[in-house]
Amino acid sequence: DTVVKLLLEIYTHLINCVRTKFQAAKKRVRGLPFIHVVTDPWTDKHTTKSYASVVVRYVDPADCKMTVLHLGGSLFVGKHDPANIVFFLRGRLAYSSLAMSDVCSTTTDSGSNVRKACVDDMEAPSLPCFAHSMHNAVQYSLGWTSSRPQGDLEDADGMIVARRDRSRIPRTRALLARMRKLTGHFNHSERSAAIFHDLDVPQQGDSRDLITDVVTSWGSTYRAISRNLTLYDRLAAFFASPQVGSSQRRRRLISANWDRLRPILGVLSSAFEVTTAAEVEDDALIDLVSVLGFLRIALNSPTVTVPCHIAPALAVGDRAIEAYCDSNPTGLTFEVDNYLFPAEELYVDDEPGKESRCTEAAAVVMVLREQLDPRLFNVEDPTRNVLKNHTVLRPCILSPGGVSLLRKLSELVNQPDPYGAAVASVRELCKSLAPSSIPLASATLAAAPPPSRRRARSSLIDLLIDGSNSAAVQQQSPSSMAFAELEAFLQLAEINQKQQPQHVWRGYKEQFPVLYLVACCSIGAVASSAASERDFPTAGAVMRKNSTRLLPQQLEMQCFIHDNVDLLPTPIEAVPAMTNQQANQVRAAMPMAGRQQDLEDDINTSADEE
Repeated sequence: DTVVKLLLEIYTHLINCVRTKFQAAKKRVRGLPFIHVVTDPWTDKHTTKSYASVVVRYVDPADCKMTVLHLGGSLFVGKHDPANIVFFLRGRLAYSSLAMSDVCSTTTDSGSNVRKACVDDMEAPSLPCFAHSMHNAVQYSLGWTSSRPQGDLEDADGMIVARRDRSRIPRTRALLARMRKLTGHFNHSERSAAIFHDLDVPQQGDSRDLITDVVTSWGSTYRAISRNLTLYDRLAAFFASPQVGSSQRRRRLISANWDRLRPILGVLSSAFEVTTAAEVEDDALIDLVSVLGFLRIALNSPTVTVPCHIAPALAVGDRAIEAYCDSNPTGLTFEVDNYLFPAEELYVDDEPGKESRCTEAAAVVMVLREQLDPRLFNVEDPTRNVLKNHTVLRPCILSPGGVSLLRKLSELVNQPDPYGAAVASVRELCKSLAPSSIPLASATLAAAPPPSRRRARSSLIDLLIDGSNSAAVQQQSPSSMAFAELEAFLQLAEINQKQQPQHVWRGYKEQFPVLYLVACCSIGAVASSAASERDFPTAGAVMRKNSTRLLPQQLEMQCFIHDNVDLLPTPIEAVPAMTNQQANQVRAAMPMAGRQQDLEDDINTSADEE
């Protein structure tokens, strides 16, 4: 009881800190929707427990800094249908002193249930997770490298896919399966793992573990291939060891196998960069949109850059790689798992006098080209088109270099320039400004000069020079001021130069005081559900099999404290103590107060989830 009471005191202090932050930001934005919500449900396949997580990101107008607050992972009871998801989301926001009118955008994974909840049942615009979309595209291009039920069905993005056993690269798919079995051997055989790690391989230094290719883990296929490539010498020494038997040697990947995997690695590197860029919590959305443009250019390039065949590493580690690149700026190199290798360029398609040497990699490129546009540049679905989605257009048009980026991206995908739609979207957002949001210094127009003709001598009064001090005449509406500042901002020459949006807007705060609030509410948009996904391992660690009697409120307290521990005061004794009556009141007010965790009969997972 003492431990639970201490947890409750810490939890109460942290939730009050979070509420204070939200309330202070709400006062500053004065009526504008300012938070960008990331949410996702998840089910632990081993314990059948269902969880959900809510993460809020926004730019605080006080200092124009990106703020990310986790509202914690908690038990999700009931079916994962849109109605329950929206009900859960509304309750979590309300408990943190937020309303649905404060939501500027939502981001979630590609599951049809949660997408329907965010797209159809919420007023704020929704943006699909870029990383999840790229992961689905890569898995489809590789022929679905995991063992899953066969049959024509929809994938996680709601796109009809053919039978999953009809891979365009069957030999590479089989090779990836062999690599997965090799990694699994080291995970299950302690003896082989000990031999592998104890080998003396001078050119590789300390040993590292192999990475398992998990189909539901973003970028795991690329990471698995990369780690196997960087450990090639150690793997060769392992299979040459007299301590290894013939059954283990049959799992070896020979040089010819790597000749097929190297081009695949080169193709997947671009998609992997998009995935990793999307996982960063506090990066501006325009940076990720720019990376998407580079990805499309890379996929349409006639060549693919791949690491050379079993070549020694040129440099190892961040500093060594940076130093080598500085001293050899023109050399063709390829970085793999923090190792820098010499690289070569292979042609994707056969051309006169230029024979393709990566037939299977070319098939992967073709599938990725087919998959990228329907998922991220879909002409028919604005929520899946970065050039039509308001969540993307607003921060881009208000970020330096955003106008040029949108124009170049539209040319790449052969779609109309979204400049007009982006300006209209920002103007629509400006209409939410409350009158009190206008700074006093710019709230009124300059006093008009005295009229040349006295009022008493004329019955015709020029409304433009009316000498009365009517507030209706002298005070501009907040939206009209924002419109004027938007036009002035778009005329600036420096907005065509790519710069960090928050840094730029700190300098423009005085010049565009009203548009500054609109920019703060827009540039915090999120394009990945990674922040929400990170909460689930914490919830799974708390809800172990031997914790079946743990109350939902205790799960929520532990997850919330874990995610917001940086808000605790120093020393910890500064957290206010609570009486038993106050503690009981807090417990009663918590979501799902008093519910037990052993609710397997009430928990239903969705077929759309991963």
